[in-house]
Amino acid sequence: MIKINNVEIAAPSAIEVELIEETSSAETNLQGRTVMDFFGARRTLTLSWAHMTEAAMNALLTAMGTGFFTVLYPDVDGSDRQITCRCGKRRATAQMTRGGRPVWTDVEMEWIEQ
Repeated sequence: MIKINNVEIAAPSAIEVELIEETSSAETNLQGRTVMDFFGARRTLTLSWAHMTEAAMNALLTAMGTGFFTVLYPDVDGSDRQITCRCGKRRATAQMTRGGRPVWTDVEMEWIEQ
């Protein structure tokens, strides 16, 4: 179950969680050891849906709004994690119609933690 701003959205076909460490440039000290400052970690979620109706796509985009939004998702550590993020890329293809309206296929979004 994934929620955006407390609104449950259509379950994705797949979710990929990437953890990126935020560090300064690596330097070598006089002892030959690598040193750097560690600032924290930031997650990037890549979600994909095989098929989405126009209504489900509209609900997703409306829940995201513009700018930053809050996401509750199942994390790789087994917990439900809540993060604030923004949408990086959005991609969708309309290859078929149902009742004269498009059905979106291969929908993919990348959400980047603030």
